[in-house]
Amino acid sequence: MAWPAIRARFAIEVAAAIAEEIGADRTAIRLSPGTTMWGIDEGVEGPDLYRYLVGEFDRLGLAYVHIMHQGNEPLLSDIRKLWKQPLILNRPGRPRDQIGSDVASGLADLEAYGQMVLANPDFVARLKANAPMNDADRNSFFDGAAQGYIDYPTLTFPPHPQAGFSAVSA
Repeated sequence: MAWPAIRARFAIEVAAAIAEEIGADRTAIRLSPGTTMWGIDEGVEGPDLYRYLVGEFDRLGLAYVHIMHQGNEPLLSDIRKLWKQPLILNRPGRPRDQIGSDVASGLADLEAYGQMVLANPDFVARLKANAPMNDADRNSFFDGAAQGYIDYPTLTFPPHPQAGFSAVSA
């Protein structure tokens, strides 16, 4: 058995078992190629491992793959070529003017905006109004408290389109 198959074996077997139990159409996976959070170091073989994993997950016919993109554009392009089902793509820190560009180019079927949506409970309204976005408080992530999850201010929209916006605490 080649090294990518050995490293990928557990993930593939778990995904296959879940798909067999509840159906591949109800099974999906999120991958974060190249992440360095919490000291993770995938090594130089990391990109090849993800190519292998995605090819194997595609053979299982999973419902979708969700990619947390960390900047390796050639790898992302290869993943798109290998993956035939819906691909959800999250590019942390994506500039606002690029929202929708991965779907428009065919690289993704859906774009995810985790932190932007978390910090902006009125995310869609802000996009439509071209209103400023709140910044996510990364220091509050994963600490178990409500702060940073339910206390971001929403906008009050002015009665007149040129009056400006103001924030209202939730």
